[in-house]
Amino acid sequence: MNMKIVMKFGGTSLGSGESIRSAARIIASHNQRNELLVVVSAMAGVTDSLISIANKVVHNPDEKIIPRFIRKLRIKHFAACEEALQEKSRQEKVKKRINDLLLEVRVLLQAVQSLEELSDGSQDRIISYGEKLVIPILQAALQEKGIKSRLFFGEHLIVTNDNFGGAQYLEKETVNCLNESQILQRNTVAIVTGFAGRTKHGKITTLGRGGSDYSAAILGGCLNVDEIWIWTDVDGVMTADPDLVEAAKSIKTLSYAEIKEMAYFGAKVVHPWALEPAAKKNIPIRVKNTFNPQHQGSLITGDIRKVYGLVKSIAAIHDVVVITARSSRLDQTLDTSEKIFQLINQYRVPLISQTSSMQSITLIVKREPAAKLWELMQQKLETQGIKFDILENMGLVTLVGAGMQQTIGLGARLFGALSNAKVNVCGISHGSSEMNISLIVRKDDVKKALHVLHKEFLLGL
Repeated sequence: MNMKIVMKFGGTSLGSGESIRSAARIIASHNQRNELLVVVSAMAGVTDSLISIANKVVHNPDEKIIPRFIRKLRIKHFAACEEALQEKSRQEKVKKRINDLLLEVRVLLQAVQSLEELSDGSQDRIISYGEKLVIPILQAALQEKGIKSRLFFGEHLIVTNDNFGGAQYLEKETVNCLNESQILQRNTVAIVTGFAGRTKHGKITTLGRGGSDYSAAILGGCLNVDEIWIWTDVDGVMTADPDLVEAAKSIKTLSYAEIKEMAYFGAKVVHPWALEPAAKKNIPIRVKNTFNPQHQGSLITGDIRKVYGLVKSIAAIHDVVVITARSSRLDQTLDTSEKIFQLINQYRVPLISQTSSMQSITLIVKREPAAKLWELMQQKLETQGIKFDILENMGLVTLVGAGMQQTIGLGARLFGALSNAKVNVCGISHGSSEMNISLIVRKDDVKKALHVLHKEFLLGL
């Protein structure tokens, strides 16, 4: 059966020359029967290093800092090129292309250093080069397998708004670009840099964390493909973080709604809003392992598949702060909430969750933004008779699965298992989606709680 498929390879799937060869083998094995578009991430660690250097050079006049950074990038990509490719002549062509791109990066960084200014637009332009540096290597690896391909920069295909660092795509304009490009062709693989787009005025933007997943979903949705495949370094979406729970296994099927809940509450999966373009068109997404391609992986669809009592995954956020605001007067409670959320919106403080009662409101926030929020609340609200309590060094453990709300006895099992393991639950939140139950525990107890609950709900079987 011939299919139109978007494949996305993440940074760990392209983290070395051998990994790039593995990706090329996978692409080649599906090329004859399907029309393929391949979205690539930067090699592991490269995007973070570009962000870091761009911010360092703003106030660092050291003339050696940029050449030193460029040399490190060159060594990394040249090593991957030599490992991925067998033909010396092909290696030299790719190295020349990498050098040309690195020269562009160097010029951009020198401009930032000279002006002592880094705008959001300039940062986006610089960090978009991470993906550009790896696609010549992948294209050459496919050439060695006799596979034809065409290269595209994401900014030539995806049109976005002006929100640098976290841009949203404009569907109509993106569809027009894709139609003009005639990007899907039989027997010719389209290789596209992920993470980047451009505004209507031609300025490069980036799509935020999970941006390459977002690129894949945008392109898949706009092209109405049959499926989107996300290639990573694990056997699909897991029941828990395998680095913390050895018994974790891949989940065969789950819904868009469930994967969003899992990602929101700390699971290392697709970014929650990166799925939207695919979900809008009800395009199935498969999550598969680059290094174990025969494994079936996980299938994400629009089918909720409510199975009462089914906990599909356990996620965790390891360092959260719980802030409670209290007003002594009942008639001030609504006013207190309004003032707190005005602060949160004004200063763009990201909340994980919040609960309220007649006299208090409790906020769960990651540690870093919590420090900012705590300071703001004390400065602006404490003089108005609002009192605050703070719980630090806490963690949030969340069970995710459709239909949990209708399950009789779920809470008893949950608290019983944690009590027997001597894990104290300091707070609980049940999401309105009926797909999650979150527990606040001490940070030191997060790993134990994950193990206990994973075993209690038989997720490893």
